[in-house]
Amino acid sequence: MEKLNYCNEDICVCFIHGKEAPKSILEASKSMFEPDRRTSKRSRKTPFGDKVNLKVSGCTSIYQLKMMIWESFGVVKENQILHKGRSVINGESATLADVNIFPGDVLWVTDSEIHEYRDIADELSDHKIEIQPAEEGFRGTLLASNTSWQVA
Repeated sequence: MEKLNYCNEDICVCFIHGKEAPKSILEASKSMFEPDRRTSKRSRKTPFGDKVNLKVSGCTSIYQLKMMIWESFGVVKENQILHKGRSVINGESATLADVNIFPGDVLWVTDSEIHEYRDIADELSDHKIEIQPAEEGFRGTLLASNTSWQVA
Protein backbone atom coordinates (compact mmCIF):
# COMPACT_ATOMS: atom_id res chain seq x y z
CA MET A 1 0.00 0.00 0.00
CA GLU A 2 3.00 2.33 0.21
CA LYS A 3 2.83 3.01 -3.54
CA LEU A 4 -0.55 4.73 -3.14
CA ASN A 5 0.99 7.51 -1.04
CA TYR A 6 3.62 8.70 -3.50
CA CYS A 7 4.54 12.36 -3.96
CA ASN A 8 6.46 14.26 -6.65
CA GLU A 9 7.19 11.18 -8.78
CA ASP A 10 7.50 10.76 -12.56
CA ILE A 11 5.04 9.22 -14.96
CA CYS A 12 5.50 9.18 -18.70
CA VAL A 13 2.71 10.38 -21.02
CA CYS A 14 2.90 9.62 -24.73
CA PHE A 15 0.81 11.53 -27.27
CA ILE A 16 -0.08 9.00 -29.96
CA HIS A 17 -0.88 10.20 -33.47
CA GLY A 18 -3.48 7.71 -34.67
CA LYS A 19 -5.89 5.36 -32.93
CA GLU A 20 -3.69 2.60 -31.52
CA ALA A 21 -0.51 2.72 -29.49
CA PRO A 22 2.44 0.52 -30.42
CA LYS A 23 2.95 -2.67 -28.44
CA SER A 24 5.95 -1.16 -26.65
CA ILE A 25 3.67 1.52 -25.13
CA LEU A 26 0.86 -0.90 -24.29
CA GLU A 27 3.24 -3.08 -22.29
CA ALA A 28 5.44 -0.30 -20.88
CA SER A 29 3.62 -0.01 -17.52
CA LYS A 30 4.39 -3.65 -16.82
CA SER A 31 8.14 -3.01 -16.86
CA MET A 32 10.16 -2.43 -13.72
CA PHE A 33 10.31 1.15 -12.39
CA GLU A 34 13.73 2.58 -11.52
CA PRO A 35 13.12 5.32 -8.92
CA ASP A 36 16.68 6.73 -8.90
CA ARG A 37 17.07 6.93 -12.67
CA ARG A 38 17.37 10.48 -13.99
CA THR A 39 15.07 11.30 -16.90
CA SER A 40 14.53 14.32 -19.09
CA LYS A 41 11.49 16.54 -18.43
CA ARG A 42 11.35 17.85 -22.00
CA SER A 43 8.82 16.65 -24.53
CA ARG A 44 10.53 14.40 -27.07
CA LYS A 45 9.53 13.23 -30.54
CA THR A 46 9.26 9.48 -31.05
CA PRO A 47 8.33 7.48 -34.19
CA PHE A 48 4.71 7.21 -32.98
CA GLY A 49 4.24 10.65 -31.39
CA ASP A 50 5.55 12.80 -28.54
CA LYS A 51 6.29 11.87 -24.96
CA VAL A 52 6.90 13.79 -21.76
CA ASN A 53 7.67 12.95 -18.13
CA LEU A 54 5.35 14.65 -15.65
CA LYS A 55 5.82 15.07 -11.88
CA VAL A 56 2.68 13.88 -10.11
CA SER A 57 1.46 12.66 -6.74
CA GLY A 58 -1.02 9.98 -5.75
CA CYS A 59 -3.48 12.75 -4.87
CA THR A 60 -3.20 14.43 -8.31
CA SER A 61 -6.64 14.38 -9.93
CA ILE A 62 -7.29 13.21 -13.49
CA TYR A 63 -8.43 16.79 -14.20
CA GLN A 64 -5.03 18.14 -13.06
CA LEU A 65 -3.24 15.50 -15.14
CA LYS A 66 -5.30 16.45 -18.21
CA MET A 67 -4.38 20.11 -17.66
CA MET A 68 -0.67 19.12 -17.56
CA ILE A 69 -1.16 17.15 -20.79
CA TRP A 70 -2.92 20.14 -22.37
CA GLU A 71 0.01 22.33 -21.36
CA SER A 72 2.56 19.83 -22.74
CA PHE A 73 0.91 18.76 -26.02
CA GLY A 74 -1.75 21.42 -26.70
CA VAL A 75 -4.63 18.92 -26.76
CA VAL A 76 -7.75 20.37 -25.08
CA LYS A 77 -8.84 18.26 -22.12
CA GLU A 78 -12.23 17.40 -23.66
CA ASN A 79 -10.44 15.82 -26.65
CA GLN A 80 -8.02 13.75 -24.59
CA ILE A 81 -8.63 10.01 -24.54
CA LEU A 82 -6.30 8.87 -21.77
CA HIS A 83 -5.12 5.25 -21.52
CA LYS A 84 -3.04 3.04 -19.28
CA GLY A 85 -2.16 -0.06 -21.23
CA ARG A 86 -5.36 -1.11 -23.00
CA SER A 87 -7.67 0.54 -20.41
CA VAL A 88 -9.30 3.94 -20.93
CA ILE A 89 -9.15 6.28 -17.90
CA ASN A 90 -12.44 8.15 -17.43
CA GLY A 91 -13.64 10.82 -15.03
CA GLU A 92 -11.88 13.92 -13.79
CA SER A 93 -12.44 13.92 -10.04
CA ALA A 94 -10.66 10.62 -9.27
CA THR A 95 -7.04 10.73 -8.16
CA LEU A 96 -4.20 8.87 -9.86
CA ALA A 97 -3.99 6.49 -6.90
CA ASP A 98 -7.76 5.81 -7.25
CA VAL A 99 -7.27 4.61 -10.83
CA ASN A 100 -4.05 2.68 -10.04
CA ILE A 101 -1.56 4.99 -11.74
CA PHE A 102 1.78 4.64 -10.00
CA PRO A 103 5.29 6.13 -10.31
CA GLY A 104 6.99 4.98 -13.49
CA ASP A 105 3.73 4.16 -15.31
CA VAL A 106 3.46 4.95 -19.00
CA LEU A 107 0.17 6.49 -20.08
CA TRP A 108 -0.85 7.33 -23.60
CA VAL A 109 -3.26 9.89 -24.93
CA THR A 110 -4.95 10.43 -28.28
CA ASP A 111 -6.79 13.46 -29.63
CA SER A 112 -10.44 12.80 -30.48
CA GLU A 113 -10.53 16.16 -32.37
CA ILE A 114 -14.24 16.57 -31.46
CA HIS A 115 -13.94 19.94 -29.73
CA GLU A 116 -12.22 22.91 -31.32
CA TYR A 117 -8.90 24.21 -30.08
CA ARG A 118 -8.89 26.92 -27.42
CA ASP A 119 -6.23 28.47 -25.24
CA ILE A 120 -5.53 26.87 -21.85
CA ALA A 121 -5.84 30.33 -20.29
CA ASP A 122 -9.56 30.28 -21.19
CA GLU A 123 -10.04 27.15 -19.08
CA LEU A 124 -8.16 28.61 -16.16
CA SER A 125 -10.07 31.89 -16.28
CA ASP A 126 -13.44 30.10 -16.59
CA HIS A 127 -12.68 28.08 -13.48
CA LYS A 128 -15.04 29.13 -10.70
CA ILE A 129 -13.47 31.98 -8.79
CA GLU A 130 -15.44 33.06 -5.78
CA ILE A 131 -15.33 36.81 -5.29
CA GLN A 132 -15.52 37.63 -1.62
CA PRO A 133 -16.87 41.01 -0.53
CA ALA A 134 -14.40 43.43 1.02
CA GLU A 135 -14.25 43.18 4.78
CA GLU A 136 -15.73 46.05 6.73
CA GLY A 137 -13.11 45.84 9.44
CA PHE A 138 -13.89 48.11 12.37
CA ARG A 139 -16.27 50.37 10.42
CA GLY A 140 -19.15 51.53 12.62
CA THR A 141 -17.26 50.98 15.88
CA LEU A 142 -15.33 53.32 18.12
CA LEU A 143 -12.10 51.72 16.91
CA ALA A 144 -12.65 53.21 13.45
CA SER A 145 -13.75 56.68 14.56
CA ASN A 146 -11.53 59.74 14.31
CA THR A 147 -12.69 61.29 17.57
CA SER A 148 -10.63 60.86 20.69
CA TRP A 149 -12.22 59.65 23.89
CA GLN A 150 -10.89 60.35 27.32
CA VAL A 151 -11.27 57.79 30.02
CA ALA A 152 -11.92 59.26 33.46
